[in-house]
Amino acid sequence: MQSRWLARLLGLMDSATAGGWKFMISKNQKTALPGIDNQKSAPAVEASGTVIANDTRFKGTITCRDQILVAGVVEGDIDCGGIVWIAKKGKIYANVYARKVIIEGEINGNIESAEYVEVKSEGRLIGNLKAAKIRMAPGCHFDGEVTMR
Repeated sequence: MQSRWLARLLGLMDSATAGGWKFMISKNQKTALPGIDNQKSAPAVEASGTVIANDTRFKGTITCRDQILVAGVVEGDIDCGGIVWIAKKGKIYANVYARKVIIEGEINGNIESAEYVEVKSEGRLIGNLKAAKIRMAPGCHFDGEVTMR
């Protein structure tokens, strides 16, 4: 039920998928996230999390434990113990601290990731990047410095 609500709220997906995230319909199933290796299945995460919808503008610091999907605009730092995913129309004007970051939209600020950062082909990152693993798709825009951990 919660996944269906999330899928409708975002208005970004057909049936139950959006940008590589799969939202299951059943109550106890998990969602899948794109992984580093396209040949391997990604780790599953709970269908719960924080959503900044595409018609929402948030000013202030966000702290979350699991995951956040930004389809709207955030003006303030994000400190997330899990995954930060910026959807195609999502924009963040601040720094992001997270375990994993996936960018299809835009970040104007620095990223510090414990594990992995992926900038998809439509993604834009203007700022410095620190991460253990980085993946940048052809066509993405990056203006900054990279520090590998």
